[in-house]
Amino acid sequence: MVKYILSLISGIALLSFTITISGSSPLGYFDLPNLMFVVVCPFILMYILNGHNTVKTAFSVPFKNTVSKEALLTANEYFKKYSEVTWLLTVIVVIMDIISMLQWLEDKEANAANLALTLLSVLYAALISVLVIIPFQIIINKKILGKV
Repeated sequence: MVKYILSLISGIALLSFTITISGSSPLGYFDLPNLMFVVVCPFILMYILNGHNTVKTAFSVPFKNTVSKEALLTANEYFKKYSEVTWLLTVIVVIMDIISMLQWLEDKEANAANLALTLLSVLYAALISVLVIIPFQIIINKKILGKV
């Protein structure tokens, strides 16, 4: 758990440092609709489809010392599907944004804003993968192989 928290803190610090030295405003990286659709919706969808116990197991297994092989496999499968759902919803957002850009080809300012929103949705999905899904999968896979 300590390794995960340290990696999470260092990842967020590195991202913040990169935003700061690039001269950008951190608020420029915030878009509530994309955040809801790419970050919150996959979690809610997985919660509805899998139920409370599976979600609780998936998120708690990496931090428990002794866990059954069945719980590890359930958690591993959960995070595989969570990753797929996150990226598929991101593809939907990207397609919607591209359609919006194609409708307004003559308006370069609107297209620039839509392109930025498109890239933000991909950034959000990548951050969820790098900061949550992949670290949990690594910990779970190590436990399955008996390396933890």
